[in-house]
Amino acid sequence: MTVVDGRSDWLTEERFPNARLRAGAPEDFARAWKGDGSEYVVIATHDHALDQRLVQALLPRPLRFFGMIGSTPKQRKFALRLRARGFGDDAIGRLHTPLGLAIGAETPEEIAVSVVAQLIAVRRGRAPEPGWVPPPRTPVGEPSPAPPEPAPSPDSRVTRP
Repeated sequence: MTVVDGRSDWLTEERFPNARLRAGAPEDFARAWKGDGSEYVVIATHDHALDQRLVQALLPRPLRFFGMIGSTPKQRKFALRLRARGFGDDAIGRLHTPLGLAIGAETPEEIAVSVVAQLIAVRRGRAPEPGWVPPPRTPVGEPSPAPPEPAPSPDSRVTRP
């Protein structure tokens, strides 16, 4: 695990035992970093603007998993901003936020467990649900597109002779 932070008082071995610590601007690290596509990246910073810059720098990269700590409203805002900056729906859907499996976590420790559980699920071959993608924009004055029809269940199919 690598932890990158420009704040030396936060980037300590006591806080992150057994991690590679990299002092410096996270966005500089993200731009210079060369991964091989097997990495799991989790963005958990103190600043939404920094989160946005990191997501934009890392989203084009091939990553095994890409997630960000944040609320559902933050997820929606980020997805809309990414689309406005030219990112396609497939790329936007790769960003998993809110992060973690739905286990009813409330405390920071429980949230950490839910995040690690999600990473383990991906490692063990369980595909995560895709991230949220904004619906297509409808020009003013045109009706919104109808939602897609649900796929029929195996029991509801009709076979004809």
